[in-house]
Amino acid sequence: MADAVWGRVWRAPAAGGPATLVAGDSGGSSSQYVGDPVHLDGPGASARLFKPAGLSCDQQRGRVVVADQGNHAIRAIATGTGVVTTLAGTPVASGAVDGVGPAARFRWPQQVVADRAGNWFVLDVGNAVIRKVTPAGVVSVFAGAFGMPGTADGTGGAARFQGSECVANCSRRYSALAIDASDNLYVADRGPNASMQYARSPDAIRKVTPAGVVTTLASGSAVASNMAYDQFDSIAVDGSNGDVYFNAKDGVRRLRGGAITLVVNEANSLSLAVDGARQKLYLALNGSTSSTAPSLARYDLSGATPVLETRLPGATTPVLRLAEAGSRAGQLAVAPNGALLVPIAESDVILRVDPTFTRVDKVAGEFGARGVEVGPLPARLTAPTGVAFNAAGQFAVVMGRQGSRAGEAALLVTSSFTP
Repeated sequence: MADAVWGRVWRAPAAGGPATLVAGDSGGSSSQYVGDPVHLDGPGASARLFKPAGLSCDQQRGRVVVADQGNHAIRAIATGTGVVTTLAGTPVASGAVDGVGPAARFRWPQQVVADRAGNWFVLDVGNAVIRKVTPAGVVSVFAGAFGMPGTADGTGGAARFQGSECVANCSRRYSALAIDASDNLYVADRGPNASMQYARSPDAIRKVTPAGVVTTLASGSAVASNMAYDQFDSIAVDGSNGDVYFNAKDGVRRLRGGAITLVVNEANSLSLAVDGARQKLYLALNGSTSSTAPSLARYDLSGATPVLETRLPGATTPVLRLAEAGSRAGQLAVAPNGALLVPIAESDVILRVDPTFTRVDKVAGEFGARGVEVGPLPARLTAPTGVAFNAAGQFAVVMGRQGSRAGEAALLVTSSFTP
């Protein structure tokens, strides 16, 4: 887990338990600014990182590769010893230069992923390009062109990505990078928010093939009234047929066979989950005002388009009504038995909706009782933002920040919870 504020990387054990500091200053300050970067190779807690963003695991070589955004460099952490080294770029020296190892230059790299051959692909946001780093440390532009932001599709240097040099001090949304089993890259190409320096830019979902061919799968508009794709808060895949659902500004959209359509007109949708086995789509909806609790809805997916089956309004459902006014539901999860788990960060609780979608109960945490107490549920939580089940049926809760409210960041796992 990369902690950009404190410049640290943490590791959470698969079996549960406290997270341990892998790299970064254990006694450092969170007051890290552009003019005061921290850059030092070395073992574990004596190393220095500055606003680390994306990271990826290199299991073959036993290391974690980090996009050290504030230092404009790609760093590596040996998983056995915790020793931090610099793979590519020279810390502090930002720029747009291809080369080998320290001769290369990056500008605000945010995400990094690896293909099957061991090459690294870096989302170099400040330069508006995707870079390729070979196992030998040779850095080159894979797609896009230095300092030429845009939204054009094309191959290699003919393509354009939005990028932004205004990462640290402007209203900038983090971009994202992912890779599939066939080594296709997927980019959440997010431009800067409107500011004194930058015009509002639309978001887009882009695909880059192993041959460097860039295509746009979905795109919004620079017109404020038509920013359909400018949200991307939640995404889910229907395991039964491969349909991808994501919530856009105007509702829920579905990607099927390369075509994206608006399938649910719920403009206040915040988070969603899909139960492929039962052909159900679940939505958590924001309250219409800051004094309204969130509501929940269930849709049937067995037909050509989702059909609303039932809704649980926040104003009339007793347990939902207890949630703090204006609270937002976090990432949802469907239990093996079909129950829906809903984290409410502002209220420090996790709610359960029974499989019939008629009753809501609190299963974890206490309303407004912030803290971390492990043990049998309900225990005590601080700002739970996401929940999930794994193949073994274990239930996991991630806690962290919600808006400006700090929480005790942790990943909690229980193996004895039957929803």
